[in-house]
Amino acid sequence: MPDENTVSVTAGSTAVLGHLTQFVGFAGDTFNAGGLSVPVAAVVSTSELTLAYGWPGPDVIDSAAWVLMPTAPDWSSTVALHKAIVEANAWRNGKFPFPFNAGGPIAKRDLFDGEPTGFTFLELTGDQDDPFRLYGKMSDESGDWSVGQTLRGEKGATGDNFQPDETGPFADRGNYDDRDPGFAYLADDQGLLYFRLRPTGWSTGVPFGKGDKGDSGAGVASGGAPGQALVKSATTDYATTWETIDKDFVGLGSVTNKSEAQMVASGAISEALDLKANAADLGTAAARALTEFSYNVGTLVAASSRAVPVAVSMIQTDGYSGSGDGGAAEYRRVTSEPSHSGKLQTADGAWWELASPSVTPEMFGAKGDGVTDDGPAINVAIAYCREMPDIGMRLDLSPRARYGIETPIDIAPFSNKQLIIEGNDAQLIALPGLTGFMVTADNDPSVWGYRIAVRNLTAIGRYNDATVSFLRVNGVNSMLISGVMVQSFNQIVNISNSYNLEINNCVFRYAKQYAIISTTSSMQLHMISSGIYDTLDAASIRLSSANHNVTIRDCDFEVGGSSAIHTEAIDNLTITGCYIEGYDVNPVFFGGACAALLFEGNWLGYNDGAQEWVNIKGGSIRNNVFASQVTVTPVNTNNENVSCSNNAFIYGANRFFFPRSIPTMASGATDVGGAGWFLDDSGVVHLQGAVSRTSDGNVFQLPVGARPGRDCEFAIRVGPTGVSRARVWADGSVSIYPGGTTATVYLDGISFRAYA
Repeated sequence: MPDENTVSVTAGSTAVLGHLTQFVGFAGDTFNAGGLSVPVAAVVSTSELTLAYGWPGPDVIDSAAWVLMPTAPDWSSTVALHKAIVEANAWRNGKFPFPFNAGGPIAKRDLFDGEPTGFTFLELTGDQDDPFRLYGKMSDESGDWSVGQTLRGEKGATGDNFQPDETGPFADRGNYDDRDPGFAYLADDQGLLYFRLRPTGWSTGVPFGKGDKGDSGAGVASGGAPGQALVKSATTDYATTWETIDKDFVGLGSVTNKSEAQMVASGAISEALDLKANAADLGTAAARALTEFSYNVGTLVAASSRAVPVAVSMIQTDGYSGSGDGGAAEYRRVTSEPSHSGKLQTADGAWWELASPSVTPEMFGAKGDGVTDDGPAINVAIAYCREMPDIGMRLDLSPRARYGIETPIDIAPFSNKQLIIEGNDAQLIALPGLTGFMVTADNDPSVWGYRIAVRNLTAIGRYNDATVSFLRVNGVNSMLISGVMVQSFNQIVNISNSYNLEINNCVFRYAKQYAIISTTSSMQLHMISSGIYDTLDAASIRLSSANHNVTIRDCDFEVGGSSAIHTEAIDNLTITGCYIEGYDVNPVFFGGACAALLFEGNWLGYNDGAQEWVNIKGGSIRNNVFASQVTVTPVNTNNENVSCSNNAFIYGANRFFFPRSIPTMASGATDVGGAGWFLDDSGVVHLQGAVSRTSDGNVFQLPVGARPGRDCEFAIRVGPTGVSRARVWADGSVSIYPGGTTATVYLDGISFRAYA
C-alpha cells in the first residue's frame, strides 16, 4: 500500500493520482515532481489533478517529493473572500477575529432592536463582492443602529502572490537545508523561489515577482481609503473600537500546508479552500456557517441577569459560576418552568432547560477540587437524572475530578427507574466532616429500586476510622458495582434486603471492619474477579444472616486480622477459583448452618488461622490446593453429607477427610464397629461398619437424599464366616436378618444410588 501523501503519474499521462493527499489549488497552478514542472488544467479532487499536457518525464510511482505551486491568477482575486470564509467558520469554535452577538440576513436584525448599547449584528448580504456588514447599537433606544460597516474594502494595490520564509542570494540557500518540507526561500539574485521537499532536497526554482492587481484590500471600512484595513484596537463587553492601518499589498502568510509535502500556502487560503474547492460557492458556505450559532449568556449564575432576544431558542453557558469551571452546558427555551432541577430563568422571565447530551455534577455547581463539599451538587444532579422521562438518565462524573464529600450522596432510584453513575476515573474524597455512609441506596421498603450501576471511580475514606463507611445498599433489585476501587473505610459495602447484586472487577483495601457485609436476608449476591486486601480488624466478607445463593468467583483475598469469609446461616455458598492467603483466623468460617457448599478450584494457604470445616449440611470440597495450611480434622459435629476429593496438599499442608455419617441406632440394635454411611460425588450411598441385634429387624434409618428409589436386598456377612441378608427400604430403613441369634452383621459392600 502506498505511503500517505504520495503521488503517481505515468510518462505521457495528464492524470496525477494522489494517495491520502489534500490537493488545494486552481487551474493554472504548477505541479512539480522530480525536478519537472507542468501547468495544471484542473483540480479534479483532493487526490486527482489533470495536467495541461502529458507528463514529459519518466513514471513517478508513489513519490513523496512533489509540490503544487499556487501560480494561478485566482490566488490574487480571492484572497480577501477566502480569508473571510475561514474566519467565519472559525467563529463557530470561538475564534472569530472580532466579536459579534448575532448574525443573519438584514431582515433578522429587527429581532434584536431592544438590545443594549454596543450589541453587534453581522449581516450576511449574499453578495460575493460584499458578503458582510457589521452594525452596532448606538444606544439603548430600540432600533438605534449604526451605519453598516462593510468588511470588504476598496481595491488595493498590486500585491505579491506569496511571502517567502527567507530571502537572500542563491549561494546562502544551503544555510536552510535543515528546514521542514514546504519552507520557501527566495533567491533574490535570481528572482527564483525554492521550496524544501519531502524527505529532502529543494524544488526547481520558480520565477517570483509581483502578481496581478488584486481585486480588493483586506477588511476596509466603508468609505476607507484604498490600501487601508479596518482592525480591532479595543473591546469591552459589547462595544468594539476600530482603527485603520496602511496595507501596501495583499499577500499570503507562510505556514506549512496540511499535506506537508505540498508547497507553503497561507493558512487562511488553505482552510478556506478546504471548505469549498470552487471560489464561487464560498459566500454561500459562509452564510450557512454563520446562521448556525448559539447565544452565549456567560455563566449560569450570570445568566439570570441577562435578557435573551425572543428569536433565540438555544443558549449556551461557559460555566456554572466561573468561565471554564467545567459547568458549561446548553439550554433550550421552554414555555413554562420545568419541574426538574436542570433549569434556569433569564432576566426577561424566560425559562430554559438543560439540553446537553450528557450531565455532570459541575453543571449543578460541583467544583471537583477535593476540598469543597460537592455532595449537594451531586445530589441535585442525580435528582435531575432520576426525573428524566421513562427510565431516567446517566450521570457522568468528570474525568480526573476529585469530588469532596461531606454531605452523603443518595443514589436510591425511583421505582421502575434506573440510575447509572459513570465515574470516568473520578475520585470521591471523604472530607473531615463526613460520618456514616458516603453513598446510600436506601429505598423505602414499599418501593423497590431497579438497576443501579456505579462504575469506574475511586473512593478514599479515612484510614482506620470507624466513623466513616462507603456504600449502603437496602431494598435494591439489581445493582452493579464495577471497576471501583475503594480504600480506608470502616465498612465498604453494607447490604440488606437486596437482590441480584454484583461486585465485578473491584478492589477494596484497608477496610477497618468489613469489606462486604450482608446484615439481613438477601439473595443472588455475586463477587467476581475482584480483590480484598489488608482488612484491619474483622472478616473481609461477613454474611451474618440468612442469605441465599452467594457466589464468590475468581477473587483474590490477601491479609486480614480475622477470616477471609465468615458466614452464619446461608442456603447456598459457591466459592470457586479464588486465592486466599494471610488471614489470622479460620480463613473460611461457617458459624451457622450452610445448607449447600461448593468449594472448588481454590488456592488456600499460608494462613495463620487453622481451617475448620463445620456446620456444612451438604456439599463438595474438591480440586483445591492447600498450601502450608493447617486444617482441623473434620468431625461429625454438625457436618452431614460432605464429600471431599481430588485435593492437593503441598508445602506441609495436612490431609483431611470427612468421616462417615453416624446414624441413630434403632431399639434393639447395637453399633459394634463404626456403623454409618456416606454419599460420594456421584450420588452413590455406601454403608459401612458392623451392627448386631438379637432378632430380625431395623438397625437405623437413612435420611432423605440418601435413600434408594425402591426396596432392595443385599447379601452380607454374619459372624466370622456366615452369610445373611440386609434390606434397605425405600423409606430409608435398614434391616438385617441374622436368623434370630445374636450375631455381628457387617454392612460394608452395601452401595446403591440415592433417589429420594
